[in-house]
Order: sequence, then structure tokens, then C-alpha cells
Amino acid sequence: MEDQKYSITSIATATARLVHLLLDEDPKIFRDMEATYFMDSEGAKRRRSTWELQNKPILMHLRALFLVRHRFAEDELARFAASGTEQFLLLGAGMDTFFLRCPDSLRHLKIFELDHPATQNWKQNRLAELGVKIPDNTTFVPVNFERQTIREALADTGFNFEKKTFISWLGVIYYLTEETIQNTLSEISRIFPEGSAISFDFCLKEDLLNEQGKAELQFTKKFAAEWGEPFLSLFNPEELVEKLKGWGFSQPELVDGEELRSRYFAGRTDDLDLMDYCALMTARVGPK
Repeated sequence: MEDQKYSITSIATATARLVHLLLDEDPKIFRDMEATYFMDSEGAKRRRSTWELQNKPILMHLRALFLVRHRFAEDELARFAASGTEQFLLLGAGMDTFFLRCPDSLRHLKIFELDHPATQNWKQNRLAELGVKIPDNTTFVPVNFERQTIREALADTGFNFEKKTFISWLGVIYYLTEETIQNTLSEISRIFPEGSAISFDFCLKEDLLNEQGKAELQFTKKFAAEWGEPFLSLFNPEELVEKLKGWGFSQPELVDGEELRSRYFAGRTDDLDLMDYCALMTARVGPK
């Protein structure tokens, strides 16, 4: 992503969350009316003009991925918060709106959003234009993952590295080199206390996919590259689990497409379905 350009794909995912509420049948997988705050950029206007295309199967599948990864991460956040997690760190937060939708049961959390400076600036300026008040428990932190460590970014922000933290890293690692991904995850396992955890989504390597999965992956890669955010990293899930163990994580929990469908799509009467190339992972920081 260019240094002075905010993330276009983050606007696209916010658009998809809103489209879900307007077009998809009940039950809703994820509710985010606050996504409307980000619909007035020129890029968003262009995508709104193509809503009539949103019921094409491949776009429905892409939308489902955006919905499920947010629902999954927030379900995991609630699970870890119930056992003592005190901070919520969003890496590559994009147009996430959890800080505005936070349920009363999680109001005790300190929320830190990390993202590229241009994306953070655009988001904060947009909210300021609309008069949206940022809750006192929320801190925005600019970071360039290719040039800064998490510890460097969080210095002087009030973040407490002694407290258990839940980390979400959604829709990001596709666009990073494997070296940057390894460095980031290894740093997390070093600097966060035991019992902290991270959830993230990733794409499977093409040789693990059927023909439909390969076609969907190629479509998504083309979609991202055209907006200046090309895919750089794909993974074999079993190999990734072993890598996470080597990087200092215990109990990596892989959640594949079949499990995600069972959790979030059972009983649906519409054609909303998940991309075949995606999976999610939650990994706990192990003993030091």
C-alpha cells in the first residue's frame, strides 16, 4: 500500500458489512450499521453504484468471508475476556467499528487500533466530520508493519504489556511478506504475557484448493491488486500450526471452512456461503 494512500480494501469490507444488512436474509451473521460512517468517500460511492451486482455468487462468497472473520474474532474476544483479558488490540484495524458497538459486558476493555498512518488519518478525520465521539477507552495508533515493531508503535500510548491482551489481525497478512508475518507473530509471543491470544485469517495455497477455490482466489487477488494491495503470502494450514508453535504460541486452533460453515451458516435459506480458500486461526501465547 502506498505511504500516503488509505486502504481501499478496508472501505470495501465496510461496504460489504452494510450490504449484508440490506440484502442478505436473516439470520444476520454480523451486524455493523456503523459501517455507514465510511460510505461517503468517492471509492465507496463507486462501490455503492454496483450493489445490484452483489448477489453474484463470487461476490456473496467474498462478502461472507468479510462477515465471518469479524464475527469469529469478536466471538473469540468475548471468550478470552471472560477469562481475564483486559485489552483488545486490533492490528490493521481498517474501518473496524467495534469501539462504537462494544457491548456493555466488554466496556472494561482498553481498545487499541493499530493501522497504516494514512488509513488511520482518513478514518479519524471522517469520524470527526460526522461528529462521532471516540470513547475514552479507545486509542488510535499509526504504524507501518514493514518498518516498525508493535512495541515501538505502542510506546507512550498507555498500553500495558503486563496485562493479558486479545489481538485480532483481520484481512492483513495476505498483503505482507512471510518474513514480516513471522517477525510480527514472533514479537507478539515475546512481548505479551502468557494467556494472551491472537486470531487472524489467512488464505490457503493454491495447490490445496479445488477448481472453484482456485477461481475464487484468483478473483480476489485480482480485485486486491487492482486497488494497489496485492497478495503476498499464502499458507498450508498444517504447516502454519507448526510454525506458530515454533514462534512461541501454544494451542494453535485452526478453524477451517467446514467448521466456519457449521458455526455461522447452518440453516440459511439464501445462497450466502464462504470462500473455499480461507481459514481462521487462534493461538495463545505460551509459557515464557
